Amino acid sequence: MKYLSKIIMPGLLAYGVLLGLLCIYNDYSISALMPLAPIVYGLVFGFVYVKRRRAFDSIVVLMLFAIWFLRLVLIPCIYVMSGYTSNIQTSAGTDNLNMAVLLVGYEFITVGIFLVTSRKISVICNTVQSEGVNSSNKTKQFVRIMVIAIIMVAILCVLRNRSVLAAISSIFEKLAGTTESAIERRREFLWVRSNSRLVFQLFFNAVYYLQILIPASLITFVINKRNKVGSNTRGYFLCLLIAASSVLITTDNNIDSVCIMVACLLVIIISYRNTVAHKIPFLIGLVGLFILYFLFTKAGTFAATSGTNNSAGNALEGISATLCAYFSAIPNVSAGLAMRYSNKLSTLFGDIVAGIPYMAAFFRGYPTSVTIYNEVVHGYTGVVNQIVPLIISGYKFFGPFAPVLTVLTYCIALNMEIKMRKSHVVFNQVLFAVFVVNLAIGPCIFGFPNTIKRLCHFVPLIILANINERVTLNER
Repeated sequence: MKYLSKIIMPGLLAYGVLLGLLCIYNDYSISALMPLAPIVYGLVFGFVYVKRRRAFDSIVVLMLFAIWFLRLVLIPCIYVMSGYTSNIQTSAGTDNLNMAVLLVGYEFITVGIFLVTSRKISVICNTVQSEGVNSSNKTKQFVRIMVIAIIMVAILCVLRNRSVLAAISSIFEKLAGTTESAIERRREFLWVRSNSRLVFQLFFNAVYYLQILIPASLITFVINKRNKVGSNTRGYFLCLLIAASSVLITTDNNIDSVCIMVACLLVIIISYRNTVAHKIPFLIGLVGLFILYFLFTKAGTFAATSGTNNSAGNALEGISATLCAYFSAIPNVSAGLAMRYSNKLSTLFGDIVAGIPYMAAFFRGYPTSVTIYNEVVHGYTGVVNQIVPLIISGYKFFGPFAPVLTVLTYCIALNMEIKMRKSHVVFNQVLFAVFVVNLAIGPCIFGFPNTIKRLCHFVPLIILANINERVTLNER
């Protein structure tokens, strides 16, 4: 909460400037209600700030308002200033903008009411002051065995089909690679996924778990050594290095590596609270700049705008298209409203199956929202590179109860934060922090099947964390 007070005035200034620019540049014949989006954000923020100020002690709430600022304030401003540029290649991106603003505004208002009334916020507020030095930081034997077992599974997958290595790459390839190399790698990735589905899925999941478990184990080891020597600062820079190295190896889901890095940093801040107290704004700014640079580079925004005559205008258009695609912006919601389902129940089942790992191999032929959505976005079939906004799935399947999926996701996120704060085991804190980060940003980034997939992936890690917690308690 004390950090929020330091940025509240600069934030209000930025909010006012962006709202003014949006009102000036907006074409009211295209969307008369577009300025309503940042107004709704300001009203909901003020409502929560006045009614339940301590809610901002929650990591989930802070991340929630940060990403919704992008979605409702910054992106709409850039969108209208760029001439309504997005990755929507049909008129569906602008046909339903007014309805999209109302739907997203309704979603955020519901989230604000949930934050003010949720008992979970009270639990989080009551546990903030009890956070202290972790009492048990030693990695258990069965955790090390689990990591080794997953490494063996990954090795066996590579021995079975060496081409599954196309699922991973380095951060340097993503940042410094050419557009042609990225396209070639993407083709190889899709080919392997379609021709060696089971082996590829096993390898992909193994890499995902190792991306989490290895940094968690290393940070736990470093902090355990610190506690043994009784130092408050020992190992701090090494932990930061471990957190930064978690993005060195990435998969096609680039956001996974970023979420893991942010989760590691959260635990480092908790464990080295006194050391990083005055560096948190700097760390947040540095990580934020890296994430934005990573997203734009991965999307080819900088490469696409270099060497053009109107570089400023093209850069703004590229930034707008990238941000709209990543953060389920209002034009993407507008396109989702144009979707038409021939059978909602069948499509709902298809979306659920698409999200549960390995289930697609047993239930084939069911329609999915992402296929229908991309037909609307591109005007033809065969491309599925755009994610259906979560609020659209809620609206299409649950009608007036459209925000139910969003609120449920935030409810689970708050539960994970409670577990993270109550745990005194660093390893468990990292695992729960990964869940917190993914779910806090989820409704603005991930679609319905993707959210289900992440929840399914979290189940083994939750079981592992609970076993680790019980073993720790029995040893005391």
